[in-house]
Amino acid sequence: MSDDETQVSGNGGKGGGSGDEGGGPNGGSRGPRGRRGGDAVGLGLVLFVLGICVGFPLAVIGSEFLTENAGLIITFVLIFVAFVGMLGMLLLLFRRRILGYLFGISVTTLDQFARPLTKTTRHIAERQPSEAADAAEELVKLILARWAWVSSRRWLIASLTGLLAALAALAGTALLFRQNELIASQLVRLDQQNALLVRQNELGASQVTGLGQQNDLLRTQIELGEAQRSAGILPSLLDIGSDLAEEVARQQADDKETPVVFLRDLSSGLRARMVAATQAARPYRYLQGGSVDARDTDALNGLALARRPEILADAQRKALKGQSYETELIDRPVSPERGMVIAMLFETGIYETELLSFRGADFSFAQVSVPVVNLMSFTFARLRFADFSRLQLNSVRFGAAELEHARFRNATLNACDFAGIPHDQVKEPYRGDPSVPVMETNMAGADFAGSMVIRTTFARVNGLAIDFDGAALIEPDFRDASIAGSTFRNALLLRPNFSGANLKAVDFDGAIVFAEDFLARVSGAAVPETFRADRFTLERIDLAEIGSHPLGVSFSVATEGMEIGEAAYRIKRVGEFR
Repeated sequence: MSDDETQVSGNGGKGGGSGDEGGGPNGGSRGPRGRRGGDAVGLGLVLFVLGICVGFPLAVIGSEFLTENAGLIITFVLIFVAFVGMLGMLLLLFRRRILGYLFGISVTTLDQFARPLTKTTRHIAERQPSEAADAAEELVKLILARWAWVSSRRWLIASLTGLLAALAALAGTALLFRQNELIASQLVRLDQQNALLVRQNELGASQVTGLGQQNDLLRTQIELGEAQRSAGILPSLLDIGSDLAEEVARQQADDKETPVVFLRDLSSGLRARMVAATQAARPYRYLQGGSVDARDTDALNGLALARRPEILADAQRKALKGQSYETELIDRPVSPERGMVIAMLFETGIYETELLSFRGADFSFAQVSVPVVNLMSFTFARLRFADFSRLQLNSVRFGAAELEHARFRNATLNACDFAGIPHDQVKEPYRGDPSVPVMETNMAGADFAGSMVIRTTFARVNGLAIDFDGAALIEPDFRDASIAGSTFRNALLLRPNFSGANLKAVDFDGAIVFAEDFLARVSGAAVPETFRADRFTLERIDLAEIGSHPLGVSFSVATEGMEIGEAAYRIKRVGEFR
């Protein structure tokens, strides 16, 4: 190309823009809007073809193939892009030769159209058809060459743009599918992890259960070790019992007219050994043979019936559930050795403990196992957490004793005395103090559940939250007693005396009484404003319903010959304590 052609081409470039977009004779009829519409249609076709090229493999081959062979596909597209790019470079470098070979024209700038167009017009005007045809042929060649170059250039640009877009789409799609595969794999791993965590939790729970069982076994081992240590004083207790029997026999032989022996009649050495034995003994838990008490006849019968669940009602089966012959630790510590000291005193005919208590004897946690205890005196005794369950206690005195949380479950107490002692009635070796008018019996948390309490006095006791649930109380005496928070649920109450008693928050729910005005009587007798009668109501029942009470038979035997009335009344609590 000469300098003139270059200059013309430059001008053509400036004007070519207008020529390409509608300037010049060939583009004047289309206008810019028409060409933009054609470009949009062309781009839409390219995108449509691109969508077909991308969507068809995904639909036919599958996303798995695309993700697995994404590298190969992208490599192929890159090669095709490189091929199109090289083809465009070749066309750009050799366009004059190609145009010259195809059309005999190497330059297709817009100013080249002027000369053949002028010739054609002039020859037509001069009526020279041959020269006009030649000029027209040259003009057509220019038009075709120009169109071929512009079309090729647009095709190259569109192809490169489409291929690059396809490359980006394929890469993004491949990455998206790969991400989905990784997420799916991650979900599988998470499911596996969750399963392992569930298994780990199960093993952890099993381990915790095993550790709990191990701790229970260790606790049992410790308790049994303490029981073994405490059992080490058994030979000493037997020696004390032997010496006690010998001294009592000797005293009775020396004084045949008065066979009763008192603690003061014993040697001081023997009394000191007994006190030391109670102090050396320690409470512990031991294994009991089965989940029921061997002294509980009803529980033993129930355990036997547990072998025949088909003949029992649902409530009975539920009540027997959990009972077995397997050994287990008792529910709280006791000291059978301290109970043995009490048993030795009773069996040798010594019915007092005051001198031993005065010297420091400790009967706390004592488990008394003799079936019947008569006439003994435990005044001022330390009996916290002592266990008198299932015993028959006749005329036993507990005045001014420490009986917090002592148990009298399912026991029979006949004419026993728990009353506090006025200071002027305190006997030796203790002395009363006028500044303390009454030496109260401390009974907080004492348990009389299921017991038969016959003509027993609790006057002037200090007993917070005493448990009389399910008990049968015949003419009990609670005069001036402080029994706030105590419960008489489902108890049988015949002519109780609550004069001057503190009955704050006492619960009579389910108790059976034998006076229609029971609530009014109790409210009038108790300390003012400590008992709210409006918290309860009375419901008349037939006397025959007493037989369904666990102590109904024993109650009927104990009250034989007594006037109990023509009807009974069940108390129902209708108000809250708050």
